Amino acid sequence: MKHTHQLMVVLLGIFLIGCGDPQPVPQPDDQNPSGQQPSAQNPSDDTEVPDEIGPAPTPDADGVQHFGAPFALDTPPTALAEALPRAEELLGNPIKVAGTVKTSCRKKGCWMQLEPIAEDAPAMRVTFKDYGFFVPLHSDGAQAVIEGEFVKQVMDEATRRHFAEDAGQTPEEIEAIVGDVEVIAFVATGVDMTGLSAQEE
Repeated sequence: MKHTHQLMVVLLGIFLIGCGDPQPVPQPDDQNPSGQQPSAQNPSDDTEVPDEIGPAPTPDADGVQHFGAPFALDTPPTALAEALPRAEELLGNPIKVAGTVKTSCRKKGCWMQLEPIAEDAPAMRVTFKDYGFFVPLHSDGAQAVIEGEFVKQVMDEATRRHFAEDAGQTPEEIEAIVGDVEVIAFVATGVDMTGLSAQEE
């Protein structure tokens, strides 16, 4: 496998997307059911991030807060540790996935990451379809059930370095980033969260 084209898993991935210059994850369509995209620099969706963040939804009797569209699937969620290794075969297919939030966007809540499935694995990058909703800015540690699809695209070197800079990596770490990579991410249409801190409820 070429060093400049290696498969990496992102939910919100190794590199964080900056809210000031949004780069939406392309959605699968009839002409491209796999969700494969030629470049992360040229997304098919030019939707801009809204300026206003609405109030968080009220928790239900079980303490669950729902963000986005109502779930369409009646099936129970699949643990991230089970779903992620099968992401390639699941591309473009609706699925519910359960995991723990590692971090979320501190500016608008327009993305989040789920905890890695192994110590040496990256977190999975999650964005929200068409920027239709946001999650709390400090969702770290919350339990999440996400419904949507795994997507795949190519992220070029310039974008990787831009995301690394947004993530606060050192100049040396950014300089060491070379080449393009394939990334797998998740685009959610709806999210259930439990265990949010009091300041986020």
